[in-house]
Formats: sequence, structure tokens, C-alpha cells
Amino acid sequence: MLKVLRWLLPLTLLLAGCGLLPTGASPTQSAATPGDPPAKPAAGAPTASGAAPAGTPGAAPTVAPPPTPSPSPSPTPIPKTTVRVGTSSSLGGWVLEVAEQQGYFAANGIVLDRKEADPGSSTLAEDVEKRERDIAVVTTDRLIQVGKNGQSLVMIAGLVNKPTYSLIAARDVEDFGALKGKPVGYLDETSASAAILKRMLKAKGISENDSRLIAFPDPGVVGAAVANGTVGASLVDPARAGRLQANGFDVLMESNEVAKDFQAEGLVVRPDWARQNEDVLMRFLRATVQAERWITTPANKPAAIDLLARSLGVNNQEATIVYEQYVEKLAAIPPEGDIDQAGVRGVIDLLGEIGQAGDPRPDPARLTDTTLLQRTRPGGGTTVVRPVTGSPSPSPRTSPSPSPAPR
Repeated sequence: MLKVLRWLLPLTLLLAGCGLLPTGASPTQSAATPGDPPAKPAAGAPTASGAAPAGTPGAAPTVAPPPTPSPSPSPTPIPKTTVRVGTSSSLGGWVLEVAEQQGYFAANGIVLDRKEADPGSSTLAEDVEKRERDIAVVTTDRLIQVGKNGQSLVMIAGLVNKPTYSLIAARDVEDFGALKGKPVGYLDETSASAAILKRMLKAKGISENDSRLIAFPDPGVVGAAVANGTVGASLVDPARAGRLQANGFDVLMESNEVAKDFQAEGLVVRPDWARQNEDVLMRFLRATVQAERWITTPANKPAAIDLLARSLGVNNQEATIVYEQYVEKLAAIPPEGDIDQAGVRGVIDLLGEIGQAGDPRPDPARLTDTTLLQRTRPGGGTTVVRPVTGSPSPSPRTSPSPSPAPR
């Protein structure tokens, strides 16, 4: 037996060195056969990870892995809605341009399908009335003339709450006295601008017999007429006024000097469309008010002027003149979309002076409805309107709980 062990030990070492015997196997232990279950460790022996089995003396407690957190539900995306918008190269149109360029419409899921028209024309009001546009930038005088006392059109938010016409003199006219005997240009004999011009001349002692008023249907022609000396002066919109002033022409009078209360432009819709599209309209209003706040924030002046120049089609020098006149001096852009009810009454009075207000004259309260505008605000607050001179203030139409949209 001793002799057998003497030759068996060297043979075992030789086989292990040649890789024919598994490492760690004892001479009396055979290698595991493939398919055999793994051998169980002896009680108390360390596991493959180096830790003692659970339940043995001195073993570290087993810690279960933390549960995988459930993913947070993602917010419901705002649906994208295309809105057919009528606009123009006016201050009201600029507000919508800002809302689009600053991303406020996109953030509210609104995509604009735009149609442009001359500022102050009746085209956009007629387009909304005929259902060719969903919403439009409309002057109050055209709302009055097309809207049939609020039955077919209603203003739901204010864009420009001051008159925006300037009477610009030709180069050879130094003052109002020099206007006597000269023609004076303006846009339309049926618009409030005609009544404003007549008030200006009357305030300076110039009768209708002293001058000849000439209506030009194109805003560009009104400006060109004074630039080339065809007329002694022209009553022009902000874009033309800024350009003429930048080129050395003088302002004889601003329209706010004779029209203190004047709601110039606002957002106008059909009441039935508003009822059927409340959510879309409220998102549109939120974006519009965001743009108004941005415009009236002084820190945004340089960027606002850049966008104004693009919107009106003027250069930055001309846009600066317009911005400083109407945003800084007159505060014509309402920062919260409010409508000046006294201003609506003021436009009706002006139209009455030239026989264009209708008979009977419309009720300002029937032409406007800020119900949805108020519902876009925190808490759905109440509207604050300026009292109408000479008549009781209309009761604000608000909705503390979900209520019908504008009539």
C-alpha cells in the first residue's frame, strides 16, 4: 500500500500540471459532470459573493433592492388648433405679431392662418361676419357699422385704447392758419377718422368752407399726398406718421387732443363661433394678453421696436417714434386686454357727428363682452371698466363658474 501511494502522488501532481485534473480537486474528488446540480456549500461556509448565507450566525441581514419608481404621468399636451385670423399693419396687428413671434400662440396650441387687410377698412369685420375669418383685429367704428348692435359681431378684448391718427402738414404749411384754402387728406368719409379731422379743424377755427376734405381709399396714398404736396395736410395712421416725421414733416395735431375717450381696435368674433370654441378662444386670449404685457414692459423696448418695425413695414427710427408716442406717452396698449367702455361710447359719438352711427345709436354694452377674458385670469375676476360719461356704467358681464361664452 505504501508503494502505491508513492507512485500515485507524483502522478496526481503531473496530471494537475498538465491541466487534466480540475484545480482545487483533491486526488479523491472527481470533477463535476456537466448537467449535475451545483454542490451545496457546507453550513456556515461563505457564499460565492463572500457573504455568509442568510440565517447563519454572524450573517449580514439581507436587504431587498428598492422598488423601481413608477414613471410620472406626462401632462396632457395642448391640442394644436388653427385659427383663421384677420389682421393688418396697425398697432392692433402688431400685438398679434408679438404673440406669434414670442411663442405665446404656440405655447397655447394656436396656429394662425392669417389674412391681411388695410388698417381701418371694413374688410376684416365683414370677413368675420361672413364666417370667412374666425377672429379679427377690427376698429370700433367698423364693428359698429357691420356688427348690427352686437347681434352678429362682438368685441371680446381691447388691443388699442386710444385714437392713433396724426395730422401731418406739408412742407409749406407751418400752422393751421396756412391750411386755409388748401385741401386736406384723410382715409374714409364713413370712418371715425373723418369726424376726428373735422373736430381738429373746428378746434383751430377752420370751417368746412375754408378747406376741402379729400378722401383717399388707400392709407399709402393718404401719406403720399402730403409728402408730394398734393394736399396741405393729411390725417394718417401710425405707420405713415412715423415715416413722415422721420423725414422731417411736422405734426399739426394728434387725434387724442380732440378725442379723449376712444376705443381704437379690439379682437372681434361672432358670438355663435365663440360659444362653440370657448377653449380655443380662451387660449387665444391668454396669448394676446401675454403679448400686451410684454409690449408694455419697459425692459422689452428695443425688441418691441424691432417687431413693430417688421409689423408696420417701417425702419427702426420710424418705429421708435411710433412706440414712444403710443406705448410710452399715451399708454394706448392695455396690458390686460381691457376694453374702454367710455372709449366705445366716444366712437359712437364721433360717428353720430357725421351721420354714420345708425338710428337708433347702438348701446356700447351690447357691442362688447369680456366674459371669456375674465375667465382667463386667476380666480376669474371681475372686469373693471371706466364709467361712461353721462350714463350709468354697464354691469360687467363675468362668470364666477363656467358660464356661456359671449352671446
